[in-house]
Amino acid sequence: MLRAIEETLPGGTVTAFVDDDEVLRAAGFGPIGHVAERLLTGPSAGWQWVEYAGAHPVRDAAAAYRDGDHRALDRYPVSQPGTELMQSTWRALRQVTPGAPVSYAELARIAGAPRAVRAVASACARNRIAPFVPCHRAIKTGGGLGGYAYGLAVKEALLRAETT
Repeated sequence: MLRAIEETLPGGTVTAFVDDDEVLRAAGFGPIGHVAERLLTGPSAGWQWVEYAGAHPVRDAAAAYRDGDHRALDRYPVSQPGTELMQSTWRALRQVTPGAPVSYAELARIAGAPRAVRAVASACARNRIAPFVPCHRAIKTGGGLGGYAYGLAVKEALLRAETT
């Protein structure tokens, strides 16, 4: 059974789904039902969830992030299904310094797959634990924002918050 926790971050409301071991299994911007419908599919299908309104380490991490500790979300334990390249990309994203986004090409290098830029960009797009796995920190070569599953306004808000 997952606990669904809503918290506010720059860019909007984040819904996080945490298992009994306090591991984050899915997270994204939007109300609980919308995020569940979008993320608890495929290998994550069948998860049952309940809304949770009490104190929780996810809330503590979100509060720390809002207060300027932009590594707080990166430190929360996460798990999501994916290939080894996806896993290495997601680990690499958690190493990117807040306020210093990297290009998809640089992210591919950090992930140990410098020739797999498109696959690394695809791993960002398939990330089910945003912003705890901070795919918003990956941008296009030349500084363009690229894409973001929750919209460029959310990506911009997160990047702006991490530079202050």
